Amino acid sequence: HFKHELNKNIVQSDKIVLIPHGSSLPKVINILNENGVKVNKRYIKIYSRLRKFSGKIGSGEYLLKRNFSTIDIINELCEGKNVTYKITFPEGFNLFEIANLLQQYGVIDKETFETKCFDIDFLTSLKINNISCEGYLFPETYNFFRGMSVEQIIKIMVENFWKNISPQYLERAKELRFTLNQLITFASIVEKESGIKEERWLISSVFHNRLKKRMKFQSDPTVIYGIDNY
Repeated sequence: HFKHELNKNIVQSDKIVLIPHGSSLPKVINILNENGVKVNKRYIKIYSRLRKFSGKIGSGEYLLKRNFSTIDIINELCEGKNVTYKITFPEGFNLFEIANLLQQYGVIDKETFETKCFDIDFLTSLKINNISCEGYLFPETYNFFRGMSVEQIIKIMVENFWKNISPQYLERAKELRFTLNQLITFASIVEKESGIKEERWLISSVFHNRLKKRMKFQSDPTVIYGIDNY
């Protein structure tokens, strides 16, 4: 009878179920029931122990296909087969634009993401010596899923930054007597001055000359960045 219950089809039609971050097994069972997947609590608990499921519940969205059994569902959750979203962050996006895009995909809450980007203790754990993680969220295409924490997403993007920052960049910063934060800021200003990559060396040269003469940059992007909801 136990084996029959485990193999019985309990999903009537394809559906996507969201398992929030940090969900316990009882909460997962309630979520399944609320979504019309009537699992037997006793049997799912027994099988989850046999499958060593406790403590390894993966958050995110899961596609439960028609005619899935209890065993199929447990296996999907144990193996973390999430529904993922391919999100591309263009070069030059600031952290607020990144937050907007993530919210558009329903991956995170924008305000929570932005608040965490300014969390000094969290930034320190990521080896960022700055007031925010602006400039450290590496632009690339990522596969994120709903149910991820903002900490997970920020950490993935920042770790990607550290993988891509070469020793040559750091050495060049020392030669220019720039901190890494200053180098990133300088580069972002140059980048926003022109959409044409071939012009950036010339723009960079002009700004370096202004620095040597202690002149103001007088760069429009620096003003635009400070305007709310520009």
